[in-house]
Amino acid sequence: MRTTNTLLRILPNIGGPSLAKRKLLAGVVLSQLLYAAPAWASAVVKREHCLKHLRAAYRRAALRVTMAYRTTSYEAATMLSSMTSIDLLATEREKIRNCTSTEERAEVRQKTIGDWQSMAINWWTHQLLPNIRSWTYRKHGNVNHYITQALSGHGCFGDYINIRSRARRNASYVTTQLTTRSTPVSSVMRGLLGE
Repeated sequence: MRTTNTLLRILPNIGGPSLAKRKLLAGVVLSQLLYAAPAWASAVVKREHCLKHLRAAYRRAALRVTMAYRTTSYEAATMLSSMTSIDLLATEREKIRNCTSTEERAEVRQKTIGDWQSMAINWWTHQLLPNIRSWTYRKHGNVNHYITQALSGHGCFGDYINIRSRARRNASYVTTQLTTRSTPVSSVMRGLLGE
């Protein structure tokens, strides 16, 4: 948790390092959380109170990667940051430990992504990004603070940001009511995903 708190201090929501650098720093938190995961994964995944602590630290790292506010859900933050759910990653590490070939490891990874996809069906973000695999492995289209707010269902808080003088320029932003399948936002996102 200490590393996550340090990460919170050095990564602002608006501006700051690029998405790639944010993911690199979040990788430090992930490495600490999954340390010796093959040994403890099966026991911890069954205990909800243990998962709660893991998810709390992981969520905070995902919030900083996506430049989201703290009101963004764990599911939305992990999906938008392309950071697979921590319980699935722990289970994946346990399964990979027994793999002998690269093909077996790739199969385990694909199964993990498939499990993550099946978990995401009831998430609000899933309505805009129905295919986690294409979102996770996209080669273009970095997420910034404003896109995160729109895709997480929070709108863009344009008025809030302008009141607090946090925005660099005065602009009109997309609100939650506009983010449906028939809006320009969803067509832009489908274009980013190549659908």
